[in-house]
Amino acid sequence: MWDFKSRAVAVIYEALIDQEDSDVTYIIELTVRFNDGSLCISSNQNAAYDSRPENHVIKFNDSESLPQFFKTLKAEIPQGKKVLKIEDPKEFFMDSYQDAAEWNWRPEQLKSDKTKQTFATVGITVTQELLNGLIDMGISYSVDFTSVRLKTAI
Repeated sequence: MWDFKSRAVAVIYEALIDQEDSDVTYIIELTVRFNDGSLCISSNQNAAYDSRPENHVIKFNDSESLPQFFKTLKAEIPQGKKVLKIEDPKEFFMDSYQDAAEWNWRPEQLKSDKTKQTFATVGITVTQELLNGLIDMGISYSVDFTSVRLKTAI
């Protein structure tokens, strides 16, 4: 994780390309904060399928150059939006991740056409049984995530 002038946070992930293979790839994400959300530029090809709240926008960029990510990020900032200072990059990253993850696990989001389309792209048909299981998982995820946050805050 890298903090650029307290205005942008860059994160580089190491990820498996395929669960059956040991090859890894690197994913770059560059994020800025607004008073009502965030903008993230990601090299993750699945970013196009990522369902997020309207105020937490994610866009795909196939560049491997961090300077190119900055150019793309700057061009994607909506006119009139003010980029806010990020006091604690780790906390900002965790809060943004939690907001998006909790939103994705909400029952109304799990039932959405966007989620069904995302599952269909990888060959999964959403049944009522699967949906009920996912909703239960989402409730558990939210409780677990909140518990961890509380424990680390104390």
